[in-house]
Amino acid sequence: MLDEATASIDLVTEQKVQELLATEFSECTMIVIAHRLQTVLDSDSILVLDNGRVIEEGSPTILLQTDSHLKALVESMEQ
Repeated sequence: MLDEATASIDLVTEQKVQELLATEFSECTMIVIAHRLQTVLDSDSILVLDNGRVIEEGSPTILLQTDSHLKALVESMEQ
């Protein structure tokens, strides 16, 4: 379980940590709590919470193709 594991580091270091997690823990189930969207977009499944309640869950690929809260968050970051 990773709770905001990369919240206090720069983006270059975060990328290195993400690569390490992807290679060394590729066969493990990880629960990642994050506010940075890039931290979770490569995940198999995402659970989006709002005020402590689940508002959607699923594959990031599918969620980004629908009218989802995740898609709205990503689009707001691109502006």
